[in-house]
Amino acid sequence: MDMDGEYANSNIDLYYYQEFKFKNISSQFAYSNEEKPIMISADFGWENGNDYATFKKFANFTCRFTGSQSEPQVQVTVPAYIESVPIGGYLPQQLPSQIRCRTPKWTITDVVTLEVSANGQDYMGNF
Repeated sequence: MDMDGEYANSNIDLYYYQEFKFKNISSQFAYSNEEKPIMISADFGWENGNDYATFKKFANFTCRFTGSQSEPQVQVTVPAYIESVPIGGYLPQQLPSQIRCRTPKWTITDVVTLEVSANGQDYMGNF
């Protein structure tokens, strides 16, 4: 805002999206020395305003794992991907219906919380 109370033209596009509704998760367990694939079924709201083309172009999906047994608290973020089911089954009009990421290797036996982000900043889920 300038001295006259006017906003400058910044040419910054903002995209708002509806949060996803998570349905289920493929696993509740992983060994600490493995990178296990995790699939989270989700309703992405494609019929309710979320635009797949915008997500494909701008989204930065990540999974964040937060430990509960160590001090200081350990937090690891890994890339995540949205995909259709079945994986590898190409149907031109089929939109993604799940999020996939891998558990990170962990240095201790721990209970962790898994959260997902579409923009790499704001997390949701709390698995």
